[in-house]
Amino acid sequence: MPVLVARLVIAALAVALLAGCGRSDPTRQRIAGFLAATNRVERRLVVPLRTVDMISRQIAYRVAHPHSSAPAPSAVAQDRELAAAISAIRADIAAIRALPAPTAAERLKALVVSLAQRQLYLTAQMRDLIAFLPSFPRVLAPLGPAVVRLQRVLSIGSASGSGTVARLYAEKAAALRAFAMALSRALGGLAALVPPDSSQPTYLAEQRSLRRLRVASLALAGDLSTGRSAGVAAAARAFDAAAALPGSRAAQVAEIAAVRAYDAQVTSLGQLVNEINQERLALGKHYP
Repeated sequence: MPVLVARLVIAALAVALLAGCGRSDPTRQRIAGFLAATNRVERRLVVPLRTVDMISRQIAYRVAHPHSSAPAPSAVAQDRELAAAISAIRADIAAIRALPAPTAAERLKALVVSLAQRQLYLTAQMRDLIAFLPSFPRVLAPLGPAVVRLQRVLSIGSASGSGTVARLYAEKAAALRAFAMALSRALGGLAALVPPDSSQPTYLAEQRSLRRLRVASLALAGDLSTGRSAGVAAAARAFDAAAALPGSRAAQVAEIAAVRAYDAQVTSLGQLVNEINQERLALGKHYP
């Protein structure tokens, strides 16, 4: 994690400058003591953050190489490691907050706490992501065969004779209702998931899509039950397009979008790290 290492190097330099000059100045000594104590806590943060970085790389690799023959890391082990990292980061945040900061270093303390809190948030999001990514396609997977079964019934051609037509319509209406039940089960499964913030857009879009499909299925089933068949051809085309989504493309899109969103949030930490470095150096210059 080169950004974190660079921040610690600059922090150590600021401490050395403050501690080595004007030792009789009480303010300078208090600031040097605060920086030294902050550095010790931040160094402890390196260990859990390296764990988070390693796991994020593992996830990114699996998303980029979904057909890789390399053994996948244990999700249970990853969850356990991230839980330990979250506990460690929380303890370090509490330690930083407990440090008595001289007035001149109060802004620096607030920035360091803010950075650690954002790192904690991203670690918790990574933990949610590990649980969500495999669960999302598992919930959607049964819809693939359900769509195929529905297509098979809807594609049956017209029949002759009023009795035969009525039975065909009834068969198609039953198939549509069965498909609506499959959609309801999928929606129930989705409702039980807790997606990370980075997956929320894909997750909510999938829920909306399945709800619309369920409403359309039940509406068409009702039409067929009353002898109206005008929407069958259009519905078959719509279900054909939907067949490629459950458990495959939708899940892949979710994975890619989530990893990209997470990476963007990690990148955004750079600005805060720069602010912290500038504040540290400003303290060193102001108390030469």
